[in-house]
Amino acid sequence: ILDDPSQSMDLERKRALASVISRLVLDCQVLVATHDHELREALSESVPRLHVLYFEEWTKEGPILARQP
Repeated sequence: ILDDPSQSMDLERKRALASVISRLVLDCQVLVATHDHELREALSESVPRLHVLYFEEWTKEGPILARQP
């Protein structure tokens, strides 16, 4: 689980992080929580089976997530 791992990174470092994550997903499941659109784009380019979920809102039962923003 990586919680907002790209804080204070430039685009080059974000792409390098996405490359590392793309190798990790070959052996295990990786969960990345981020608000960073550049990192999301870099992951989309590096991770073939990427699943993106978007936070919509909190309810009494918990968060509502969607596949589209």
